[in-house]
Order: sequence, then structure tokens, then C-alpha cells
Amino acid sequence: MIEIVKRESVRKKDGPIVTMSHMDYHIIFRVIDLMGQIEMDDEELSFLLGKPNNYVFSFIANPNDKNKFKSDQVNLLPYLLNCYCTDVYANDCPKGNIQLFHSQKIENDEEKGFSHIIYDSNGKGTRIIWTKKKNEKL
Repeated sequence: MIEIVKRESVRKKDGPIVTMSHMDYHIIFRVIDLMGQIEMDDEELSFLLGKPNNYVFSFIANPNDKNKFKSDQVNLLPYLLNCYCTDVYANDCPKGNIQLFHSQKIENDEEKGFSHIIYDSNGKGTRIIWTKKKNEKL
């Protein structure tokens, strides 16, 4: 299961690592949150989308790239996540782009993941951390 952590960041703002649309980022964020609510892991969702096991977490959630769900996948997400369309993509999502700063890969003995910082219009940063436990090797 993927865990999401938000905490205030005191790091100074550099140039963005990735700029992507607010809607694409919102969909990725909501999918990760919804998977946690129904206790679905990313490998199961990747399989249901017809993709390799590491597709959702290692490819889509990776903030070092502009990857996003394709339109045919987005149409399946409400059905696969047992939710309403508005749970995945909301009408109140801001227009324009979002910039992700200070993106890092996280890897240790127990977990792996990604982190990045998003700054609001006042310059206050929030670090977003997406991690999941490593699978035990048999």
C-alpha cells in the first residue's frame, strides 16, 4: 500500500524539476489516495490496467517525469477503484500547471518511494512523500 505524507518544507525554492497540468497531478494524487482507502496495492491496479507490476508506482507516481494516466485508463479508474468519476477528477481543480520542486527518490531497507515539494503563491512549501513497503523476496 502506498502511503502519502505531507509536511511543511523550509527549503528554498529552486527551479522546478517538472511542470505538469494541475488535472494530471490531481488524478495521480487522488488515485493513490483512493487505492489506500480500498486497500488496493499499486501492483493490482497496474495489472487491472494491463500494465507491468511497477507501472502505477514507478512510472506514473514518479515526480521526476511528466508521466500521467492515458485517457483510456482514466475512463476505467472510477470502475476499478469503486468510486464516482468526481472522486478521481474534480471540477474544482485549478487551471494551468503545477510545478514540482526538489524531487528525490527514496530507497532504504524497508521502503521505496518519491518525494517532491509544491510551493503555494506565498512561497510556503509542502513536501509530498509517497512511499510503499518493499516486497519481501522469497
